[in-house]
Amino acid sequence: MKRINLFLGFLTLILLTACQSTRNDNYNYNVVLLGDIHYDKVDLHDKAVYEKFNPKVPMAKGVLNKHGLFSWRNHTLWATESRGWDPGTPAQNETMWEIYLPGCLDTAAKSAKTAGSRYVIQLGDMVQGDAGRQDLHEKMISGGLNALTSRFPCPVLAVVGNHDTRGPGGTEAWQKIMEPHFEKSVKNIVRKGSNYYFFLGDDLFYFHDLMNPDLDLLEEAFKKRNVIRYTFFISHVPVIPAEKKWISDIITDDPERLLELLLSRNAIVLSGHTHNTAIVHYDDKKNVRRITQFVMNTTMRYPELHKNFAPKVVYSTKPVKMSKAQESLWKSYFSGNIKTELLSPGSGYTILRINNSGVFADYYNVNQKPVTFRLR
Repeated sequence: MKRINLFLGFLTLILLTACQSTRNDNYNYNVVLLGDIHYDKVDLHDKAVYEKFNPKVPMAKGVLNKHGLFSWRNHTLWATESRGWDPGTPAQNETMWEIYLPGCLDTAAKSAKTAGSRYVIQLGDMVQGDAGRQDLHEKMISGGLNALTSRFPCPVLAVVGNHDTRGPGGTEAWQKIMEPHFEKSVKNIVRKGSNYYFFLGDDLFYFHDLMNPDLDLLEEAFKKRNVIRYTFFISHVPVIPAEKKWISDIITDDPERLLELLLSRNAIVLSGHTHNTAIVHYDDKKNVRRITQFVMNTTMRYPELHKNFAPKVVYSTKPVKMSKAQESLWKSYFSGNIKTELLSPGSGYTILRINNSGVFADYYNVNQKPVTFRLR
């Protein structure tokens, strides 16, 4: 009987250890963050578009939100027939990919392998867009995705950026290539178009398609579980401005609802778009709830500028030149307290470490030792 009891006790210990190991695996992990990379080649654009380039003609076709500001929702941001697209940008991007970005991505992939990263999360503008035709846009997306999946030892995920679907056939190309890729990469994915979410342990990762936002799906995700340790809201365009001039670039159709949802979960926002690296905190009026936003940059169009990273610099959030309408909207939208902890032109990659002690961003700027920031 004693031998049986000892055996059962030993078996119980093994099972408990196995369960604890699984729990630790779910609760202590890391992911790689990449900002904008704008994969591009000159021959991936319909050259007939270049011939019509006229920089004086507005490029954006979009809609205004209820406050009269530009809204990302459903806009095309595509070169009109009378404007075309500047051939200098694809050439600049191709040079970036030939000289600067491969080394950065190779180093990030080695870090991911060493750290045992769960996922690579690319924060939008994986490609330049503006291909002009769906077949060229598909080649562009396939090239950008392969540039990541061929390097990294873990699944690669992405959020839609304003460039990723830009131009004729861009949306169709993204849906054809990327949405099936998401399904293959995440076992427990819940997806509506390119809005999707999943859980790692008790942590929620929600990917927000700024071109076709679905706040109902976001609210559904928040109600999915009673216990959510950390909520990560991945959006290409930042939600909270690091400086006031960002306000014209971040407003969505219903910012009040989005902010309230994110505050309700003390969310951590992960963004790109600005080609800066920034950390911003937003507290509600009572300083009870907080949104922390980490903005990543991986673009290196101007390498000397992007090598300039000052981790201890705290930038002021004093008003820049704004119209009275913009100032009024600023006070209306962000009635709580905004603190910009970091705003830098630095470029590189981040290992985001998530555990019971907090959320830590190990930021690797170009040719510099990593700097660690505690986000939560």
